[in-house]
Formats: sequence, C-alpha cells, structure tokens
Amino acid sequence: MTQKTMRYGGVASVVLGISTMSYCGLRDHRPGETRDAAFPSEMKDIVRSSTEDGESPYVFDERANQLVRLMFPRYINNFKVSNAYLSRKQPARFSSLQAVLSYVNDSLDGNYPTHEPLDTRWQALDSYWRTVDPSRGRKRTRSGDLNEAERLIASLAKETSFVFRNIREKALFQRDVVAVSQTFQDLIDDGQDDARVLQLRGIADGLTRLLRRVTFTSPELSALRDEVFGGGQRPPFTTTCTFDLKENYLPDVILKKNHDWFEIPFDAVPARHFIAYGGRCFVRTFLRAPGMSQSAIRDYLNGIARTFGIGATLSAEVPPLPSGTETVLLRTFGVFMEDGSYADTNIPEEVLVRVFKYRKDQVLDMSTSDYRGTMLYQYKMRRAKLIREPGTLGLERLGEDSVQFYGFFNEIPDLSESRDETLTTMRANCVGCHSELLYGASTVYSFCRTSELQPGAVSSQGGRLSQAGDMGWLIYQEPLQSIQRALLESTAMK
Repeated sequence: MTQKTMRYGGVASVVLGISTMSYCGLRDHRPGETRDAAFPSEMKDIVRSSTEDGESPYVFDERANQLVRLMFPRYINNFKVSNAYLSRKQPARFSSLQAVLSYVNDSLDGNYPTHEPLDTRWQALDSYWRTVDPSRGRKRTRSGDLNEAERLIASLAKETSFVFRNIREKALFQRDVVAVSQTFQDLIDDGQDDARVLQLRGIADGLTRLLRRVTFTSPELSALRDEVFGGGQRPPFTTTCTFDLKENYLPDVILKKNHDWFEIPFDAVPARHFIAYGGRCFVRTFLRAPGMSQSAIRDYLNGIARTFGIGATLSAEVPPLPSGTETVLLRTFGVFMEDGSYADTNIPEEVLVRVFKYRKDQVLDMSTSDYRGTMLYQYKMRRAKLIREPGTLGLERLGEDSVQFYGFFNEIPDLSESRDETLTTMRANCVGCHSELLYGASTVYSFCRTSELQPGAVSSQGGRLSQAGDMGWLIYQEPLQSIQRALLESTAMK
C-alpha cells in the first residue's frame, strides 16, 4: 500500500495502515451511539501531521521531529471506552464504603466502541507500533509506514554528527531512537514474511548506526545530570504531603537520597515495569512509613516475605502500615555510552506516588483518590518541557480523571497488562490494578518477594542487570538486550 496525503479541515493528514489510538478530546456520548455520520469513513485510521510545539520538540534536525510524529502519533483512532471514562465528569457522591466498592466494580466495566479521533496533546513515550498483538488480528504496519520510517532512519544514520541545542536534547533524541529500536525489534520477532523481515532488519541496522552517532561519554552524562539536577534548582512541586490533592506533591526522594525513605531493591525478582518496558527503563521503588526505622521496615518486609511470599497482594491479612505511609515508583530513562553500556540518566519518565492516609480503609473519605483513603499522584515526562524547562524535570501531573488506557503504558494500549484496548481514567486504572478490593500494604506489588531482603542488596532486576564500567550496565531483558548486543558488535564499538 502506498502512503497517501490528503487535506481535511486545512490540516495535512496521512492515511496509515495501522490501527492507532490515544486518549483525550472526545465529547461525552451514550453507550452504543455511533459517530459515523459525523465522521466520514475515509477518515478512519488517520494520523494527522502537525508542527505544533508538543509534536516538534527538536530544533537540531527537523527529521527527528518527523520520526517522532511517525512513530509516536498524536492524533489516533479506533478504541473503546469504559464506564469510568463515560462518568469521569460526573460528581462523585457516596454514602458508604459499600457504595464506593460497587462504583469501582461498575466503572471497570463497559466496552463501548467510538469512532471519533482523539487528540493526545503529546506524543506517547512508547510507540503504539510495539503494543499491537498480531494474534488478535491487528496488523502493526503496512509498507507505506515502513518505507517512510526506513527513509527517515537511513537519512539520519548517514550524518556523521549532530549539533544539539543542549545535552538534554541529545539525551531525549537517543531515548526516542532506543524506543523506536525496540519497536522494530518486536516487529522482527513477530516472524512475518521473509521480505518484510529483511526490510525490518535493514531498518534495525540503520538504527544501530544512528545510535552510534549519539552515544554518550562519561563527561556528557555527568553534565546532563548536573544540568537537570544541579544548581540548587527544584521542581515547582511541594515535597511535603498535606493530604491535599490540589497540591502537586512530589517527594524529594526522586532527586536525592533521603533516609526517611527505604528503597526496596528488585534483587531476586525483576520489577513488572522493568519487563513491560523491555529493559529500556530503570525502575526503583521507595517506602516511607512514619515512625519506622530502616531496620524496622526491612524486618517488616521480611516478615511479609516469609508469610505471604509472592502472593502478598492476594491477602487482606498483610499487617497494616502506619497512617500516612507513602510509596513511590520511579521510572527513569537510560542512554547508551560510547563503550556500549547502558547508563541511568536519573531523569524520570514517570513517577507514581501513593499515600495511605489511614492505617486501614474503614473510612469513607471523598477527599482521597479512591474515596477510602488512598491518594494518587502521577507524573509523566514531556519532551519539549524537559528541553526548555529543566527545573521542572519535564514532568506534568496527570489528574485522577485524566484519560488513559488500562495498563502500565497508559498513553497507549498495554495488551500485556490489560484485557482490551479500552480508555479509562487514571483513577480507575490505578484502582483496578492495585486496590479494587484491598487497601494499603495488601496493594503494594513490591512487597511480593521470593526471598528475604539482605542489608546492602542491589537492584539487579533478578539478575537482568550487570554492572559494566563506572556508569553503565549490561541489560539482559529483551528487546533492549538485542539492541545493546548489536551496538556492542558494531565496528564503531571496538
């Protein structure tokens, strides 16, 4: 199929052979209501090109923006919506905890199709192309898409060097190249016809050459960290929890070591987020329990491991933690170094914070996110924001009623963690995964362990990370493992 360009409402649009989706901008509608009359059939499966700020984060080379728009489309189609999505603007009023539980159960249901295009406002940080499961009858790409990607990647890979606006722009571009490389590695692994696989391998080779052009030196990585975290600047967030969801609470443990927080290492079992993101991201979790020392928290976690093991989130009998207990999941992106190792930038792609206002959930509290004591804070990195406003860490808060897909990715479908390609809300996504029935300590997946914690344990992600050099790691998680192997085997990595 050849790529076709057409005009619609004065905006250049590209018809692509992929089923694309996203998460904002729908008008409310009734279940079963069709939009076909208002939305012509020829507009299905469209990705609209644009040069708006959110879609053009790069200044050093316009081809980089073209690649981002192709692989991480902003305007997308074809999805379903849940009851949580449909009722997100309705005021919540409950008279009992049982009413809350009934609401949560009902909000997770619903699978209503819609045909109106969505505007994500920003490109996702992972490509939709790698989320589609071919066994469900969807085709990830068609020849027009591959040909355009092949052209862009080959053109960029021919450059011997780039002049970046700043070190953050270089880091983000390499991050995008790695994410695109993951996509094509997944496409290769799908086992399509020989001609298609040959083309995909050629694209993957071009991406390896491009990665070589943008690897980091140790001084560059140090400069990147200093530029983002140095100079005494602090993100425009509050670092003290006052149990007020109107405040943008972001614990400072994401910026520096804080002895009030206990880091729970992924030593014996890898984090589910580490696996879901294919080894591309570094994942850390932290726990703050008021009144408990580091050793007391370690003893508490070891007691859970002995009693419940990997099934800690399946039991309501896990000992409760003090009121005001907090958990943080910090997911940061990495960069390839000139020696081929993969290093953590420490720059967050996502921060997930949960605060348990009460020791137990026997309280109806409409000021909390789940209406029974849990407060949710979610932050996502935006490319242009990090480049232009490093003091913000590039983070934007997503409210509880912001629209997302079920699963870890939330900006795009996550079929490994979700039953369907269905839109919901941040509130329903978090509650549905963690606390549909349980509360507090029984909802923390990091408590699920196969062995007891030892002092000084390191997060090796169950042996899938191995130290390489002073700053980097070898990654034993696909598809990043294959990408790193190709980089190490390339002639430029001698």
